[in-house]
Amino acid sequence: MKKHSVILLIALFIVVFAGCGTKPEPDRNSSSAVYESETVGDTISEETEGSENSEEESNNSNDSASVKPVSYTWNPSVYNKAYIEYLGEDTEIMYHEMVSAILNREAGFACSMKYYEQLYPIISTCFPCAERIVSFGFLDVEDESVDFTDQQGTVSLEYLISEEEQNSILKEFGARVEELICSSVCTGDSDTVSAIAVYNRFCQNLIYDYDAAEEDSQDDVSPYRAIMESSGICQSFAPAYAHLCVQLQIPACSTGGLNADNTQSHEWTQLKLDDVYYYADPTWQTDGGLNWFGFTSEYRETHDDYPASMQNIGELNLYRADEVPVGDDRFDALRNCIYNVEITREGNTLTIHANDESGLPVTVSIQ
Repeated sequence: MKKHSVILLIALFIVVFAGCGTKPEPDRNSSSAVYESETVGDTISEETEGSENSEEESNNSNDSASVKPVSYTWNPSVYNKAYIEYLGEDTEIMYHEMVSAILNREAGFACSMKYYEQLYPIISTCFPCAERIVSFGFLDVEDESVDFTDQQGTVSLEYLISEEEQNSILKEFGARVEELICSSVCTGDSDTVSAIAVYNRFCQNLIYDYDAAEEDSQDDVSPYRAIMESSGICQSFAPAYAHLCVQLQIPACSTGGLNADNTQSHEWTQLKLDDVYYYADPTWQTDGGLNWFGFTSEYRETHDDYPASMQNIGELNLYRADEVPVGDDRFDALRNCIYNVEITREGNTLTIHANDESGLPVTVSIQ
């Protein structure tokens, strides 16, 4: 039986689509007028007033009697529903075999050539700490006479640390993810409320590492670092937030690409709520606010000059963003939640108090 060896080039995905360069300054072109509006549907309502009522509402306390933190334990076996949609159900089987192999420190796991080059984007959102534990070696193909993409084989695993160190990393990483989720998400929260609550929690203390964004930098830019240290660049933050969503059973992955004149690359998060795609950008949210949650492809291109035709969905090199439309304006009310965001709860409804570009108070309710 012949064997054919292929080396996994993880860096390919990072170089082509994921580099941030330096953090661009967001263009916040919000209206400065006092206004009142409601978003269609029962999910979001918004009002902006310069009245005492707005101030009073912002000081309301949470209804703690009816709200309890979600009961949650980090689980590396949770697979990303986004990749089931983009890659097929077979990747979930492969992923579970990979996780089992790593947790049990086995020598390798079964994989097909079709999915071999997708290992990095898969673990970046599903199992970010795996990169601290193993490196993926060769794919030893069982029969190279079959079609290239149908070839089956075994991916070898090289362990970078001892079993004791591995257990420590798993424990510490799991505890950190649990802290981020349990401190923000409550029992009974909808996917929408959960996604916004954990996004706000994750973005609160993020530090953009300008040194790591330099082209010749060897600094860690992994989603693992973003979660553990709240530091990194866009290719750290986007999959890190996606991982938090995945743990909440919300499909999410990174989206990235070049701006129109090919001078700047960037990466953000695509997530799916109520069967509709939206974008969120933790990198540009490091200044506070919630104005970079739930935006559309048109908003990205209009404000930042990143056309959908030049964006890569999921770091997979399979789909462009214009093939997966993101056009729902359900969260447009959040574009004005730019400064001084405070979130209060009443039951499973979030009330967001913030200031817009001109400093006027904004109140948005989300169920």
